[in-house]
Amino acid sequence: MRIFVIFLVLFQFLAAPGFSESGELVVVGQGRVTATPDMATVTLGVSVFGRTAAQALGENSRDMTAVLKLLAAAGIEDRDMQTAQLSLHPRWNNRSSSNKPPEVIGFEAVNTVVVRVRNLPALGEILDQIAQAGANQIQSIGFGLQNPRPIQDAARVDAIKDAQAKAKLYAEAAGVRLGTIKLISETGTTPPRPQFARMEAAMASDAVPIARGESEVSAQITLVFALE
Repeated sequence: MRIFVIFLVLFQFLAAPGFSESGELVVVGQGRVTATPDMATVTLGVSVFGRTAAQALGENSRDMTAVLKLLAAAGIEDRDMQTAQLSLHPRWNNRSSSNKPPEVIGFEAVNTVVVRVRNLPALGEILDQIAQAGANQIQSIGFGLQNPRPIQDAARVDAIKDAQAKAKLYAEAAGVRLGTIKLISETGTTPPRPQFARMEAAMASDAVPIARGESEVSAQITLVFALE
């Protein structure tokens, strides 16, 4: 009885759909390319405290206007400057005390702007100038590429080569022959990864030193080979 059961299971396995002389090999290739950034995205802001809301907002507007004029004079175009946040909120005193009621002692106005700097060699000097003009918040700097397409394409080519090399290795190890490529699918391409760096608002009179590092672009390509 055991022999009959084993023979029956084996017969069903051999006759199952997908078990045929021809098959497919699916391989995923990874590609990574690095490039030197040629653009920086800076998030900066002006924060002003005033006794009244009008005073805080007025002084903030004055300082931010000076910062925007300086950026324009440095060659930053209007399309590369965008307001990200504008807030006005009270500052309280005695909020944690149970003996005295909370008291508003003033107001804080914050105006945050995102700026793209395409002239990267001038970035350090620009940061120093805007700090002197009134930008007392420099939150982050992200480095990237103005035209990432060539780097992305290079990563795709690298991913295809990686997939082809893997397919050849697998086929030789398994003792089969690769046929034609039946499918090419891009399963993922990451944009240039910016390198972020926190900076302090207080800056020296000399130009701020900047280390741009590298930006990395990765791609993932899936190839489906026919097996002869």
